[in-house]
Amino acid sequence: MHIIYIIIFILVYYSSPKPTLNPLRAPAVQQLFRRRLISRSRTFDNNTMAKCDFCDVKFSLGLLNAAHIISFNKSKEFNAYRINNDDDCKELVKYNKTDTDIDFLPTSVNASNNGLLLCKTCHNGFDKGKITITKEDRIQIDKGFYDSNVVDGVHTYEGIHGNLLWWLRKGEKELRNLSDFPKFFVFNYAKSENAKPKKRKRNQKSNV
Repeated sequence: MHIIYIIIFILVYYSSPKPTLNPLRAPAVQQLFRRRLISRSRTFDNNTMAKCDFCDVKFSLGLLNAAHIISFNKSKEFNAYRINNDDDCKELVKYNKTDTDIDFLPTSVNASNNGLLLCKTCHNGFDKGKITITKEDRIQIDKGFYDSNVVDGVHTYEGIHGNLLWWLRKGEKELRNLSDFPKFFVFNYAKSENAKPKKRKRNQKSNV
């Protein structure tokens, strides 16, 4: 009797549709994304430690997250904007767009200039909108967030608020390929509230 149940279970399992894995989320692709972020970061101790892109505190690599700025759930609309520069998709971006902005956009959500190497606390704050980037490329931290959080049990966020992004600071930007790093336009796109292009209204025929 048990054998019959097992056979039925196997038949049902293999005949039922399986969810397909988004190729952008494939483990090998995410490992490559992470390696790209680490390679452009400030590493120490024979590449076993690196600094968080926001708080500047050193962590072992295992404690740093590879964070996406433009998330997977916006990837479809983003690709339409990036590849086609579609008129409908321009509504996604609340920014005074220039002709050159398209050149600063990542080629995909897994491009290095769509990523940040962040500690767990900074990643959490960024995902919740408590840590944002201003038009002047400075880190802006919600006061309630830095009052109630510390980075690693020692460092506080109060001294980080208002800092220029590290790869744009004097002495750093000359040593880096800035095309590997995100521009303000990418941060602004990611936080835009209008996540989907507006649908065009169909022409209604008059009944007269």
